[in-house]
Amino acid sequence: MRTRLSHMRKIVSKAAVFLLSVMVLLSSLPIDKMIVAKGISEPEISSDADQLEYQSISAYPSDDQTEKVALDGMMPTESDLVVSRTGDSVSDETLCSSDISIMNNGKEYQPDSSNPITVSITNNAIGEANAAEKPICLWHIGGDGSVTEIKDFSISGNTICFSASGFSIYIVSSDGQPPLCTYEFYMLDEMGTPQKYYFSSSTGDKIWRQTVQNGEKLSIPQLPSIPDSSTSTFMGWYVYENGSLASKPLDFENLPPVTETKTVQLRAVFAQCAYVIFHEQFNGANNSWPIAATRRGELSGGNTQINIDDITVTYDDSSSDESEQQNKSPQMIFRGWSKQKVTEPGRTTDDNGDPIVIEESPISISTNTDLYPVFSNIRWLTFVSGRTGTGATYVSPK
Repeated sequence: MRTRLSHMRKIVSKAAVFLLSVMVLLSSLPIDKMIVAKGISEPEISSDADQLEYQSISAYPSDDQTEKVALDGMMPTESDLVVSRTGDSVSDETLCSSDISIMNNGKEYQPDSSNPITVSITNNAIGEANAAEKPICLWHIGGDGSVTEIKDFSISGNTICFSASGFSIYIVSSDGQPPLCTYEFYMLDEMGTPQKYYFSSSTGDKIWRQTVQNGEKLSIPQLPSIPDSSTSTFMGWYVYENGSLASKPLDFENLPPVTETKTVQLRAVFAQCAYVIFHEQFNGANNSWPIAATRRGELSGGNTQINIDDITVTYDDSSSDESEQQNKSPQMIFRGWSKQKVTEPGRTTDDNGDPIVIEESPISISTNTDLYPVFSNIRWLTFVSGRTGTGATYVSPK
């Protein structure tokens, strides 16, 4: 009995020592290093505070360094501040506009609300508007194109200061919000219902709309496609307004002036098209028919007509011996286009021995069509005159 009790006491003593050791170990860890587990469905919670350090970094978006952007706060070690002006032809209300990002090892860092960063933007226009006692407003355009007014800021001289928990475009304006245009991108599903078209922005964010000021550019979305379609072709992004599409696609290089705040809906437009593929002469070196040009036609009633008489190719009779090319006359002339392959230029029959048919312009097609060049031999008449005094008769041109 005593032996059993003694054994039990040793077990309890060892358990107590183990529990005490665990408690001491846990008490020695910082609270933000402790992992709280509440079940298999919940993720482990840990802090990344040890990866951040307090830094002060600045950048000058203008060449004359009259404009400055400075950040103060917790950021990844050795972060870089990248700032660029977002437009040169902005509205009269805009004092300055900057696209701000924090880069670390090639990746963009975005702080959260628990680690906001103090932002200071210095610009002479801010000081001039402040001295003139004009109302100054601050706007944030998110990566998704959303526009938010920031009301908590301070101004001292030429500098405006505020706290930020996300970085993209910031606009400082006077006399209210500057005119902004938000472009929304949509694509029709199989039922013809418009769905938001998500694509990657320049920062890698998934967006479906973009907001720009006057003079700014849009990021061109990745080319959408329709699977399992050999003739469906993307025609462009068309403005959709009042239940109808514009007659032409939006020109991303020449956007309409932004004179008022509005939202523009863009829709991806596809059409059933067929292409004519124009080939060069046969290349025996690599056994191929190089492509000289292509031309697209939109199918209507299953067919389309495409002009082909304004596209020509030149016969290449080059030789490895350069001496043979000096003053050498062309040996072949382009006659037209045929659907038949003629591997040996100058023949009157195709590779199958059938007579060559030259297509007339415009050509009518219902699917992608390859055209091959037809060449004819050139016959040259050479006039040889004798030396003066040898009795040769001179024949003048007629």
